Amino acid sequence: MSSITNINGHLVIGKLQVPVRNVTNYILSRYSLESIIQRLPINKQEVFECLDAIADHDSIQVNDRLVVVNQSTVEEDILLVTTNISDNIFLKILQFGHLFNTSIEDLNDLFDIGFRQLAIESFQDKVSGNGVLDESSDIHGIVSSAIEDAIPDLSIDKILTYLKNDT
Repeated sequence: MSSITNINGHLVIGKLQVPVRNVTNYILSRYSLESIIQRLPINKQEVFECLDAIADHDSIQVNDRLVVVNQSTVEEDILLVTTNISDNIFLKILQFGHLFNTSIEDLNDLFDIGFRQLAIESFQDKVSGNGVLDESSDIHGIVSSAIEDAIPDLSIDKILTYLKNDT
């Protein structure tokens, strides 16, 4: 059960009514989960409730972006690195990672898991011939487009194989 309430038009969490956006601002500033709960009177579950609330509440806007580059120096390899990401996209990818694996608490790992899983689902959909996931899910489309822009010479099958095999 969520402990998020609305006080004077602002979402707050916990007995001490910590503003939810304050929590997500710490996430966006790349504080670890441990650092956040040391700084604010909330627990780990409440941090993830705040993440879910803002990721669900905020819509993807036209200016939201994700830029990924392939930093591999070997032609046959792929080393995808995020070089630019909007706050909204970052929170949504973290949320997806947490939905996919709730036992992981490291926010960097959750981002990696969320990014990879969004990409795998999107490219699997394309390989299967459906191609509807990117149209129905903005975040899937943004992640797959960023990857395709980073490695335009690779086929969708090869990208999917890389995503599934790379750990």
